[in-house]
Amino acid sequence: MKEALRAILEEHRRKLQQLFSEQKQKIEALQQQMSTPLLNQLRISAEHAQHNIGTGLELKARNKVHFNLKVEFPVFDGTDPRGWLKKCTQYFSLCRVIGAQKVDLAALHLKGPAKVWFNSYILGRSNVIWEEFIVDV
Repeated sequence: MKEALRAILEEHRRKLQQLFSEQKQKIEALQQQMSTPLLNQLRISAEHAQHNIGTGLELKARNKVHFNLKVEFPVFDGTDPRGWLKKCTQYFSLCRVIGAQKVDLAALHLKGPAKVWFNSYILGRSNVIWEEFIVDV
């Protein structure tokens, strides 16, 4: 009985080893298939970079990818409202601020009488959007 169990276990072990070996070969083949296009793309990118050295194109390409804009939001104290609105609009455009956040962001940068006025303006209103806000101002 022990001999029969050992023989069965040995047969299962051999089958598992064979399955494992087959799966390993499939994985290696898939890795090769997947890496070939990536390596080709890297080679092409390297060739383009080599070609563009000295032309300034490589600098432009890098700036598009790694450009991190740091602009301070303008503070409004009640003077020159049109100038402040223009700066806000430029900030929103450059920093890609979405519509729902524009009024909240602007409200954080109000000082003095402008802040008092805004608190009374916003009272009783909900979901004020930037376009409505700048018309009212």
